[in-house]
Amino acid sequence: MADYLMTIPEVTDGVELSSFQMGHDNKSVVITMAESEIATWLWQAAVEGRGVDFVGILGPGVNLALDNVYVSDTSMSDYGGQVTITATLIATEMRYVPDA
Repeated sequence: MADYLMTIPEVTDGVELSSFQMGHDNKSVVITMAESEIATWLWQAAVEGRGVDFVGILGPGVNLALDNVYVSDTSMSDYGGQVTITATLIATEMRYVPDA
């Protein structure tokens, strides 16, 4: 199992993140992930300006809930044959959710 997963209800129950970094504004997260259907879905959301109601980022010591999310600043890279997508998720609210 991956260390960090991103979940989007009705889109994916969990896709592995290569990395993520919180933005300086406490409202955004920069994610990096392998090329996949979900990466393409995020790219299309950015192009269309389509909002996402909820995104969860889960992992050891990290449970972030992002509400009313827009995808921006998308990029793609190919390093050594591994294509990755990087995107910024901008939320109207970001919450830390403790383990139950």
